[in-house]
Amino acid sequence: MSIQPLHMKGCRHDILGHYLKGIGLLRVLSACADTDDCDPEAEGWWDMENAWFCLRSEKYPTMEKIIEFFEKHYRPTPIMAAWNKEAGATEETAKAFSVSFEWEIAAGYSSEVVSAAYKKKPANGLKRSSRTRAPDYFGRMLTVLGS
Repeated sequence: MSIQPLHMKGCRHDILGHYLKGIGLLRVLSACADTDDCDPEAEGWWDMENAWFCLRSEKYPTMEKIIEFFEKHYRPTPIMAAWNKEAGATEETAKAFSVSFEWEIAAGYSSEVVSAAYKKKPANGLKRSSRTRAPDYFGRMLTVLGS
């Protein structure tokens, strides 16, 4: 028996925010929970005739099951803000949420953020050593994202 797709009428293909919402929904179902609760076989496509996103999932075939997934199993992707002066969390918090590696990368970049006043200083006063560390962090991050 074929599973009928769910029609996500609030996820249109012609509005950027709705488009991203549809793609995000598919990603969340397939990757943002424990392995037992994810559905990597979930499928999504755009119904261009009706301008909405269609979603088919064997594990979450009804809207009620999707709501249950968000209530019980959804784990948001950790946010580490490398562009701020602080990474967005303490090292202890990162360990508690099992995101120590991401925290280390963000903390490494955030330690290199300088204030506007510091940027106005003559170029001779700027540190140059930070540029040698960035590719190393970037390479490690790409290794994690690729796996």
